Amino acid sequence: MSGGVTGRTLRFVLLILRYVSVISSRGKTDPERNSMISTKVPIRIAAGALAAAAVLAPAAAQAAGPSPYAQAAAAVKGNGTLAYGKNIVSVSRITAGRYCVQVGKDIDLSKEVVQITLWNDFGKTVGAFMPPQSACKNEPSTILVPTNSVNPPSANVDTAFFLSIP
Repeated sequence: MSGGVTGRTLRFVLLILRYVSVISSRGKTDPERNSMISTKVPIRIAAGALAAAAVLAPAAAQAAGPSPYAQAAAAVKGNGTLAYGKNIVSVSRITAGRYCVQVGKDIDLSKEVVQITLWNDFGKTVGAFMPPQSACKNEPSTILVPTNSVNPPSANVDTAFFLSIP
């Protein structure tokens, strides 16, 4: 999720601007000095609030939810079930050591880097094959993840893994 102005932030900014315009347009006078009361303080407060909203809104939007800096992320168990994830449509174990992970349609896998790591398992290798893959029904948003043992070499074995797309 990229940072941006949310609806709540926009409403806050509009409220501050409305407050400043009301204060500025009242035009009250100080009877002792017979001059306009300064609106510098409320305007400075409003400017500070606007600056804070502009700086903090993207950070708040990024910090929400699991894996805030990833477009998609998954923790997949060895049996092919999704332990937890973000923007993951489905995970399936098609055979021993072969998994299909489908991400949301809004992610263009032809332009992304997929990172996969083993989930607390040694003596195994893991990889990613980008779509289309016949093993995953040639779905354009599905990644084939093979896991193999090192000894014996290249034997398909079930193992848990993490997948992320930054």
